[in-house]
Amino acid sequence: FGPLGFWVVAMQCNQPLLEATHAALTDLDPAAVITPHPISGPWDALQWLSFIRFHLDHHRQQIERVKQSTAFPV
Repeated sequence: FGPLGFWVVAMQCNQPLLEATHAALTDLDPAAVITPHPISGPWDALQWLSFIRFHLDHHRQQIERVKQSTAFPV
């Protein structure tokens, strides 16, 4: 929870990290890059990228719903 503006900026700050991920994985097999997930156990880079896409899309949709609300400040 928190002000909408904070979350919009937080999502914008993630963009450079996501763009750098491609370069970081260039010489690696994404299926072989395994890191832990706190709930689901080990995930490879492809699983992480799929999750990040889903997660960010989910939050973008939340922001759009808040902005379209009649209670949203103009």
